[in-house]
Amino acid sequence: MVKYNVYWTNEELLNDPIQDEFIGSYNTYEEAFQSIRDWWEKNSFYPNFVRIIGDIEEQGTITIDYGPYFKFYQIKKEEVNE
Repeated sequence: MVKYNVYWTNEELLNDPIQDEFIGSYNTYEEAFQSIRDWWEKNSFYPNFVRIIGDIEEQGTITIDYGPYFKFYQIKKEEVNE
C-alpha cells in the first residue's frame, strides 16, 4: 500500500528522515498537499509564493518551498505494510 507522508524540515536536515518532523500520512498526494494548505489557513498563514520542487511520481518525493528560505515541507511517497 502506498501512503503520502508529509514532513516539515529545514535546509540543513533536508532528506534526513531521522530529523524530519512527521506531520501526517495520507492516501493521496492531493490529500497530503491539502493538509499543508489547511494548516496554513487555520493559522492565518498566507505564503507569498509556493514552489514545488521535484516530481512525486518519478522521484517519490517533492519539496515545497513556501518562502522562509530554510524551512520546507516534503511529501514522500512511501510503501507501507498494513
